Amino acid sequence: MAIRMVLLLGISLYTSRVVLQVLGVEDYGIYNVVAGFVSMFAFLNSSMTNANQRFYNIELGKDSDTGVNVVYNTSLRIQVFLAIAVLLLTETVGLWYLYDKMVIPPDRLDAAFWVFQFSVISLLFIIFQIPYSAAIIAYERMDYYAYVGIIDAFLKLFIALSIPYAKGDQLIVYGFLLLTINIINWCLYFFYAKLRFKVLSFHKKFNFDLFKNMLGFSAWNCFGIFSTVFREQGANMLLNLFFGPVINAARAIAYQVSGALESFVLNITTASRPQMIQTYAKGERERMFHIMYSVSKLCFLFVLCIALPIIIEVDFVLKIWLGDTIPEHTNSFMVLVVIAALIRVFHPMTSHIVHATGKMSVFQVTNGILNLLLIPIVYVMLRLGYSPESIFVLFIIMNMVIQYVSWIILRRLVPEFSIASYIRQVIIPLCIISALAVILPYVAHIEMDSGFMRFFIVTLLSVASIITLGFLIALNHSEKRTIVGYLEKIRKR
Repeated sequence: MAIRMVLLLGISLYTSRVVLQVLGVEDYGIYNVVAGFVSMFAFLNSSMTNANQRFYNIELGKDSDTGVNVVYNTSLRIQVFLAIAVLLLTETVGLWYLYDKMVIPPDRLDAAFWVFQFSVISLLFIIFQIPYSAAIIAYERMDYYAYVGIIDAFLKLFIALSIPYAKGDQLIVYGFLLLTINIINWCLYFFYAKLRFKVLSFHKKFNFDLFKNMLGFSAWNCFGIFSTVFREQGANMLLNLFFGPVINAARAIAYQVSGALESFVLNITTASRPQMIQTYAKGERERMFHIMYSVSKLCFLFVLCIALPIIIEVDFVLKIWLGDTIPEHTNSFMVLVVIAALIRVFHPMTSHIVHATGKMSVFQVTNGILNLLLIPIVYVMLRLGYSPESIFVLFIIMNMVIQYVSWIILRRLVPEFSIASYIRQVIIPLCIISALAVILPYVAHIEMDSGFMRFFIVTLLSVASIITLGFLIALNHSEKRTIVGYLEKIRKR
């Protein structure tokens, strides 16, 4: 999964450069604000994937193939219900917002309409792939999950390189080709899951109690994820309203990096999620918290290795990445969203344990309200003339608040969890590492002339400092022994 994310990061960054140069800043901004609006409804995908995987793992913990089959069939019925709801919402509210509220040049409205439609169809395929991708995660087939992600990235790169040779409107062609990738992804998940997991077979029997439980679990999860998506896309649409599509292009570029970093975290935490749910179901609290602490530290250190060179060398990174086509505000946006991504590293592990308990209401409602409060605050700030950067600073502060509130709620759900212990063993060591790790690369940054050599030295010093300090400060004795043993196995091979 880690190798997958390194590949995806490199490919996605290069793909963004090519697409930006081919489409231009305006069309690139239009695509991201239109497709981003549709992606607000993709919270249903994340919500249902989490729900399906949780219920799969509960049944796997009981060694019940019959239970897994019931979960699968219940999930199929829920996906049909969700697909119909999404289609109705997007083709009514969505089209109204596209034509009446979005700031799009009149001569590009037709192209925006087709991008919108392709995005809606893509979303439907993503919804129908949920029972199969969730099963692959639940059965811990992470290798195949990684392969599909790599195939997806290479297909997007191929599309980006092919767009200049396409006939017709390049924005429309780009939207259509991305739809074909989502269809291919659905096929890859569907056929693999059906061939490998024979228990995923359809039957007409309907389990209403499970349907109600899964829908109830998903509803609370859905609200939490929707609030996060609405926060991000709501802010994106407000930026479009006050500053136009060019500022959306700058934000989209910054979020390419932020999204890649968060996907990196998601891949590591996804691999640990089935184990955490099963250890909770078995009452193995000590092992569950050991996983939580270890994975939190591992994720942060991995992300910091990538984030620190980007923050220090942001102007050079953008120049190499995008050439001369760099929208205004991109460099400041990128630094701020990378910092926000570092803070959000700790949230998935907290969320996984809450999901394992099945007691979602307080956690999701509280986080959801905090997220939704940001949108009216953003609107007031922009009306008062605040800069776009101030919005991202506000998001960083709110991320800190949400994380601490999440720990308080987790403590009430699982009394064995200690906030003080987590801060002492995880947060404080990682803060010390972050403060110390920046020294050597920053000295190199100010002493050397800008160029590839400086970027290479800054990256090398950043990674070396983080690995060394991480091993000495962040890891406990057991974790150090595990890593040394793993390195010894590699040496012997």
